[in-house]
Amino acid sequence: MKTIYFTLLALLLAGCSSMQAEDPPIVQQSHDLLDSDGDGVINARDYCVQTPKGVVIDNTGCPIASVQSEQNKLHILFPNDVDQVPRAFLKQIQSMSDFLAKYPSTYITLKGYASPVGKEDYNLALSERRSVNVRKALIDAGVAPDRIQTISFGENEPVQASDKNVVNTLSRRVTATVLGMNTDIKENWTIFDQRAE
Repeated sequence: MKTIYFTLLALLLAGCSSMQAEDPPIVQQSHDLLDSDGDGVINARDYCVQTPKGVVIDNTGCPIASVQSEQNKLHILFPNDVDQVPRAFLKQIQSMSDFLAKYPSTYITLKGYASPVGKEDYNLALSERRSVNVRKALIDAGVAPDRIQTISFGENEPVQASDKNVVNTLSRRVTATVLGMNTDIKENWTIFDQRAE
């Protein structure tokens, strides 16, 4: 009985071994499934093909960044018919210079104004001299000249107030607002990463 069993088994195995197996089908790859920068997003979907190592990415393979912004304002008042920067505002000018140094890609536009007293063309020239003198003070404080623009409005945009004297006092001014922005790339971290102390 055992002999018959082994004989049948031998015949069965011999028959299986004589059958030739078909070659597996060859698959044609239709897309680039490589990940050249190793960020986990294939090249076909990767919008940022040179992602730095160790950063957090979005679904398109681009680093996720956090944007922080802050602003600094300049508001300098002038006495009547005066274009020289009052000493009381030099600290504000230095603060703006420091702010511009912190954000080297920003620039500043100085807007000069005059009170609605006297002739319009004289007030326009006065507001221009005021903004030019603030520009000079910023340059003296360390700001590069090509980062400063000036615009003069004369008496065209007086400050609104109920009292005429207050309107005139507050309208003799040079103003500016600068927005500075920093972008930080979020770094990936796992328990296997090492951080420098």
